[in-house]
Amino acid sequence: MTIRPYEIEDAADCVEMANEDDTTGLTTVEDFLHRDKTRSKELFFQRFVVAEGGRTVGFASVFNGDWSASPDSYYTRALVRKSDRSRGYGRALADQVEAVLAERKAQEVRTFLKEHDERSVRFAERRGFAVEQRVTRSQIELEQFDPNEFAEWLGYADKAGVRIMTYAELAHDPDRARKAHAMHDAGMMDVPTGDAVAEVPFDRYKKTVLGSPHFDERTLFLAVDPDGDYVGYTQLWGSNLPAKMHTGLTAVARSHRGKGLAKALKVAALAHAKSIGIKIVDTENDETNARMLAVNWKLGFQAFETDLFMVKKGEI
Repeated sequence: MTIRPYEIEDAADCVEMANEDDTTGLTTVEDFLHRDKTRSKELFFQRFVVAEGGRTVGFASVFNGDWSASPDSYYTRALVRKSDRSRGYGRALADQVEAVLAERKAQEVRTFLKEHDERSVRFAERRGFAVEQRVTRSQIELEQFDPNEFAEWLGYADKAGVRIMTYAELAHDPDRARKAHAMHDAGMMDVPTGDAVAEVPFDRYKKTVLGSPHFDERTLFLAVDPDGDYVGYTQLWGSNLPAKMHTGLTAVARSHRGKGLAKALKVAALAHAKSIGIKIVDTENDETNARMLAVNWKLGFQAFETDLFMVKKGEI
């Protein structure tokens, strides 16, 4: 068994393991490399692989989250090929992760696992991790979704005096990128998380959102008030699976909450997805976000999986 630093030639193996772990999506090497390329150079990041007999059998990453406001907060993610589990590779990667964190005097580290992966959850618990957050993943089959049944929800936008427009339709607005970023940043501050959230710089938003291989100007929806300000935001991300999309952040400005704009935005996005032949849209929500979950259940989303965010606090 050999543990060595990750090299770009390892990307295909890492992607293969990621897709084996999460069969509901499909990561490509292009996605993987784009994510690495757009990481902030100011934040710590390290990845290493474990190999046996010339085969890459696992990898682990340790990093500062680019959304985190604390420089002492770290994240880690480790995967081992399913056919190679229970052979000590996971323990070796975990030991390496802990050595890196100890050297950096980390005060807390988070990881994320699937609740149904009981073996990995127990392994993390033995390493001192505890569940901090539960995230419900759900999806809707658009064949069962009729936008006409939600005409009242769409009408909430008119009642609030705003128009729902796509990023593409706002091409005439020279400030659309900065306005979209401001709305996105404000929304991120309200996302339930155990970690303190930092503002995302505009240049980073351009790289990671507007510059993503899965960004489509026609599937970022903004609620625009009469003064041209953006007061609502929801986005559908493309995927590498045919006829499937993912709902990202949905947010409404505090000045316009309680008017049904989140409902209007979601209906507009799902109606568009159905019109272009999308069959399935999935999303995830913190299980404490009762309001948004209620909206999703009413639209027809069905829960299919729970992700666990686990944390270990104190000097590693």
